Amino acid sequence: MTPIRRLLTFLIGAGIVTSTGLLFDGLLLRQGVPRIQLLVASNVIAGTIAGFLFLQSRIREREKQEVLEDRLAKVADVNHHVRNALSVVVFYGKQSGNIRSPVGARSCGAH
Repeated sequence: MTPIRRLLTFLIGAGIVTSTGLLFDGLLLRQGVPRIQLLVASNVIAGTIAGFLFLQSRIREREKQEVLEDRLAKVADVNHHVRNALSVVVFYGKQSGNIRSPVGARSCGAH
């Protein structure tokens, strides 16, 4: 994630938490809730929203990590199969004395 995108994500999250907190503060003050209860309620609401946003962020990062690990495992598996196939080609090429492809010879370590 680029620094600009991180900053934007932070600003959006902070804006959501701040605006929600201010909205609930205004609603609770209109209802006549005492200041100490307002402070506690506001902190609980803001903490809950911030926790939810943090949890969502961590879940998305974990999902991205799992997708990346899955892709890397697939690439490693394909690489293994390609190397095995090239080894067979080089082996039979050596057996028949017909190694003409420098790519196949270099890929499998034959010179």
